[in-house]
Amino acid sequence: MCLTDLPDGWFPVNKQEAGQLGRELAAELTAPHPLFGVAAECIARRRDCDDAVFRLRGHRFEFVVVHLTWARESSAAVPATVFCAGYTDLVESLRADSR
Repeated sequence: MCLTDLPDGWFPVNKQEAGQLGRELAAELTAPHPLFGVAAECIARRRDCDDAVFRLRGHRFEFVVVHLTWARESSAAVPATVFCAGYTDLVESLRADSR
């Protein structure tokens, strides 16, 4: 996978950022959120907002775009998510969101 074709405003994260954003995601999730208990690794984030891309392991979708809230949530709808089946689907979703 080549993260160089991410739309403008999106950039790959380094290991330190990936760890920080992964911990934040875990802190925000509670049951019955669809990501609760799912292994996720942050691979990219958006420069102008709190959106981040996570690669999922052991899930029927390969990627998810998450709008982090920086708060502990209790709703299954928050944080907001967009699931993507594969990398092409992910890039198309990011481009559509950037318009």
